[in-house]
Amino acid sequence: MRLENNGHLTIAGSLAQNSDVRFKTAVQTLSHALDRVLRLRGVTYQWKPELHRDPRPQIGFIAQEVEAVLPELVSTDEQGFKSVAYANAVPVLVEAIKEQQQQLEALKTVKAENAELKAQLAALAARLGQLERASEQHAAPHR
Repeated sequence: MRLENNGHLTIAGSLAQNSDVRFKTAVQTLSHALDRVLRLRGVTYQWKPELHRDPRPQIGFIAQEVEAVLPELVSTDEQGFKSVAYANAVPVLVEAIKEQQQQLEALKTVKAENAELKAQLAALAARLGQLERASEQHAAPHR
């Protein structure tokens, strides 16, 4: 592992964080994750030159905006500068995807029901047409 002077941490391998359930208490599944994700704003930006960081365009969040939606992801240092724990956003994204998948499944059910109702309506319209034609034919000789 090496820390470069432009703020990059290079790791050969993977970075693991403690996550064992034996270290945790009051565990709850995230709720309203999709709503929270929808309120986040991904941005592109460049670091100010005086920071001597990578001058290429970057992708990320604005910490103050994240703090308004997911304050658990934001830390503030002693000088008031804010940081985002990007890796900790992954569980929120996972739960948001699961919520969205539930919505998709519900839409599939509605779509299938809609197709069934359309077929029933078409059958009823055809039957009504037959009845109207039969009624007209029956009434025609009596005129």
